[in-house]
Parts: sequence; C-alpha cells; structure tokens
Amino acid sequence: MAKEDNSVNVESDTWNVGKGFSATHILVPLINCQRYLDLCNRGVDDITDIHFVSQDIISKNRIFALDSFLRELQKLITNTKFTMDKTNLRNILKINISLNKTERDIEKTFLIVEDQRSGRSSYRINEKQYRECLNSLINSLENIKKPLNAKNLIFPSSGNIDLEELKREIMEFG
Repeated sequence: MAKEDNSVNVESDTWNVGKGFSATHILVPLINCQRYLDLCNRGVDDITDIHFVSQDIISKNRIFALDSFLRELQKLITNTKFTMDKTNLRNILKINISLNKTERDIEKTFLIVEDQRSGRSSYRINEKQYRECLNSLINSLENIKKPLNAKNLIFPSSGNIDLEELKREIMEFG
C-alpha cells in the first residue's frame, strides 16, 4: 500500500496566506484611506453630486470621513506592527501617538447647531481645525507607507509585477 503524501509546500502556502492578509489587511485600508481623503476634501463620492447634496450633508460626510480616515490608519498600524523591526516599530508607535492626539482633536473640528424652531440640527465645520487634523492624518499616512514599503508590504523588492493579476486581486478583495 502506497503511503499518502500529506506534505505541503510551506513557501507557497505561507505566501498564499500572506498575500491574502496583505490584500485584505493592508491594501484595502490603504484604498479606503484614499477614498476617505477624497470625501474629506469634497464631502461626496462623485464630484457631480456636489450640486445635488445639501451643505449640511456635505459637512456631515466630511466629518465622518475624517474620523473614518483616522480609523483606517489605526487599523493599518494594528495590522502591520507585528512585521516591523525595532527601528520601524519605533516610527510606527510615534505615528500612533500622533493619531491619538488627532483623535482627541477631531471633536474640535465641528459644532452641532440646533435650530430651536425646526428642531433640526446642522453641522458647522471649523475649517482651520479641520485642516490641521486632515493634514496630520495625511502626514501619518505618508509616514506609515515608508516602513510598510521597507518591509515589502506594498511593493515587492524584486520580481515582476503582473498588473492584470494585481487588478484581479484588488477587485476580489477590495
């Protein structure tokens, strides 16, 4: 009776797990960061919608996008800090401290105003404070990308990139 071969190719199986993890836990949050950055600036997904959406909805969207942008950056740090060497980990932890400060400052970026007669509330954005928080998040995103790339979590250090395969993976996981 032939012996059953239960062995696995560790290198390819590990790569497949790592590839899926990278796509869902790194690539998707990076894509979401860009989407939320766009929403922070415009308040709508599609620029043509800006003429059909009330200023109050645009303000709400911008506030929620700022908070969502922050959450995606925090998720990136949580999902990747275990891969970092000592120097990059120190940098990631500094970014995390900056994000914690920005998180506290986000509530200062807006004011909810109640209309006593109609009972409706509206959002007013403090643009100066909002821009400071947004710029801090943008800087954090740029600073997060450096150690991720250094650990080959964004672009591989060698080998050819199959753009069609990358596109399929983005569509599948994102």
